[in-house]
Amino acid sequence: MKCLVVAASLLAAVSLAPPAEARSLDIIRAQGAIGQCAHPNALPFSSRRGDPPGFQIELGEAIAKQIGVAL
Repeated sequence: MKCLVVAASLLAAVSLAPPAEARSLDIIRAQGAIGQCAHPNALPFSSRRGDPPGFQIELGEAIAKQIGVAL
């Protein structure tokens, strides 16, 4: 029963949350940067030390460079 209450609460919270909306490329370029959320120590995805930075960070940097903004 406890699991059902927790599941129902989570479902209600998700359904009441506003939908996430993506920014347009024009807005991103006007702001001059994109943000990226990455775990600080989860190689091969990301690393706080930056040597190597991890492929998630490298991918974010490549996308930012391609569209002409900072990461």
